[in-house]
Amino acid sequence: MNLIEPMFIIGASMGGAVVSMFAIKYPNYVSLICLLAPPADEKYETARIKQLR
Repeated sequence: MNLIEPMFIIGASMGGAVVSMFAIKYPNYVSLICLLAPPADEKYETARIKQLR
């Protein structure tokens, strides 16, 4: 990616899981994340996602 500055990203519902994984994979591209009603199922919880919270 050719971004000038980190971005603020929002994920709703399953998009919350996608946003979390994006932030884990590309932390330098993300300044802030907003999760709206992300999945509550523990299978989406990784140690890194818990650390982000």
